[in-house]
Amino acid sequence: MGKSTQTPTVSELAEPAPPQGDPDYLVWTERKIRASLEADKAAPERRKALDDVMKERGAR
Repeated sequence: MGKSTQTPTVSELAEPAPPQGDPDYLVWTERKIRASLEADKAAPERRKALDDVMKERGAR
């Protein structure tokens, strides 16, 4: 999708984004993901089912 004034199509919006090239961003996201996974392992009773989260957000 280039710089255009036209509204993108659904298929254009569904295309995967190019990989992020900023090394600081990649390190930050890796740390966030690993911290989240460790928190899940440490306290599995605090996990929520995806359906419950979606209902809370009004998506279902």
